[in-house]
Amino acid sequence: MQIDINRSLAGKRVLVTGGSGFIGSHLVDRLLSLDAEVTVLTRQETTPWRLAHLGGASALDIRRWVPTDTEALFDCFASVRPDVVYHLASHPDGNETYDQVQQVITGNVSVTVNLLEACRRYPVKLFVYADSTKVYGNQAVPYQEDTSPAPICSYAVAKLSGWQFCEFYRQHHNVPSVSVRPTLIYGPRQGYNLINYVVESIVKGRHEIALMGGQQTRDPLYIDDAIEAFCGLPSVADQVRGRVINIGGGREYSILEITHRIARSMQVSIHVKADESQVRSTEIWRSYCLSEEARDLMGWRPEVELDHGLKQTIDSLLAAPVSLQVVSG
Repeated sequence: MQIDINRSLAGKRVLVTGGSGFIGSHLVDRLLSLDAEVTVLTRQETTPWRLAHLGGASALDIRRWVPTDTEALFDCFASVRPDVVYHLASHPDGNETYDQVQQVITGNVSVTVNLLEACRRYPVKLFVYADSTKVYGNQAVPYQEDTSPAPICSYAVAKLSGWQFCEFYRQHHNVPSVSVRPTLIYGPRQGYNLINYVVESIVKGRHEIALMGGQQTRDPLYIDDAIEAFCGLPSVADQVRGRVINIGGGREYSILEITHRIARSMQVSIHVKADESQVRSTEIWRSYCLSEEARDLMGWRPEVELDHGLKQTIDSLLAAPVSLQVVSG
């Protein structure tokens, strides 16, 4: 089954938190192309660089968002009355400190609860919660909908808690929600990550790249494929309520192999030093999912092969070198 996402989003009022981020900005692009009316909530005071190319799109409303200001959030929902909410705003994973724990609680749990309460007061057709496969920790792969979460970092604990609150609000307040758990999403406009690090190292003429580990595996998912999965969910809103949808690129690669593929795409030869002693205690050693839920519900499957996706990503980084050092916002 292949769903028609155009009919499900055309003319709909869609609110996106984190719409100025890597994934969010691509989602906003796609929503506008589908003729949705989009409201973006961003913490930035000026037009975010990832959305600057949209100019004065008439169907786009960008609003400054202070996550702790719940009354302003409720007022926003009262005026916009969104049909669909995509909740992508999140405090990222990081070094495990007390400050990090506090920030993931505030940025990933409290913010989610505030949004769910807004959806309770002003009912929506679907609340799409951008989750993470990191909640599975080091459970056996491939991940499936019934794989038990076993988070090993504070970020994943907070992400799981956010989803549990989604379930609470669904069961007790009839807020329809779905969890989307992607693997490693990559592509143009991405924040600083492995791909940026390797490209930057090559551009600077380094002859050796040091990796923290190297045998860890990831399931890279190109941004365009991820966005199609996100956009397909409203079409099957009744079927996905309360469900967990895992999405991935369809193949497991080691970090070492991804690094070599980046170098090959840039037509250089470089020595890679894999240092297992530098691996974080919260490292996930294997990450991979079959995406069966998305395939069965929406006919979705990843289309972009890794080498093609890497080339697109590398080309975008080289076209705007400053982005090599931009951290996701």
